[in-house]
Amino acid sequence: MAVVRGMFGREPGQNPAPSGLTGGLGDASAGGTLPVESANIPRCLLVGPKGSGKTALLFQYGLSLVRQGRRVTFISHETLHTMPLHVAGATKPDPLSLKRLQILYLNSQEALLKYLCSIHTQAPLPTAVLVDNLDYYVNTAQFSHVQ
Repeated sequence: MAVVRGMFGREPGQNPAPSGLTGGLGDASAGGTLPVESANIPRCLLVGPKGSGKTALLFQYGLSLVRQGRRVTFISHETLHTMPLHVAGATKPDPLSLKRLQILYLNSQEALLKYLCSIHTQAPLPTAVLVDNLDYYVNTAQFSHVQ
């Protein structure tokens, strides 16, 4: 339950949190974002076997942040041909939230690194950058050896 509460701001079956409450980075309820100290930035590495629902959970988390007024970028190395499965305890995605979730398809480690290195040029900055299947980018790395 702690994972669901932390990700969605409530227990399954509860009403959504009242507006004005924040979770994650910044506060969009006042029409802007608040400064964020690096010590308060939540980090999470989600691991599990293929088909265990990691993509669905990550996608649903991104949608829950978008519903709170946050800017979210979801990165995948392959095109999502269907929407990831619905996660128990989360509300069904609405078309506006789906439209506001930025999805990037980056098919190489170089493309991911280029995006991450240029993220500071985006205004406003995304609240969250969610990278699906991070091990793909790590395992397909091409290292050049200096002789």
